[in-house]
Amino acid sequence: MVEQVDLITISGLWVNMSEMQNMGKIIQLQGVNFFYCNNPVLEDVDLEVSCGEFIAVLGPNGGGKTTLIKLILGLLSPNSGQVRIFGREP
Repeated sequence: MVEQVDLITISGLWVNMSEMQNMGKIIQLQGVNFFYCNNPVLEDVDLEVSCGEFIAVLGPNGGGKTTLIKLILGLLSPNSGQVRIFGREP
């Protein structure tokens, strides 16, 4: 019998689904700051999402929701702090 391996790609990283279930933190942000033209958008953001958790990002227009998602996806880089997806930079 051939073992089926479910692979998914998240933010450009290939991840084995069975291994993912044994991991602790899937998304980690530590002390993240981001500025557009010297205007602070996100300041000192800490976030941890574990395997199996669901989150919602809520806030007013211009509150930094899209910027947060872009940082997690690796489309933007923080001015300071760390973003980790499965323990690696996105």
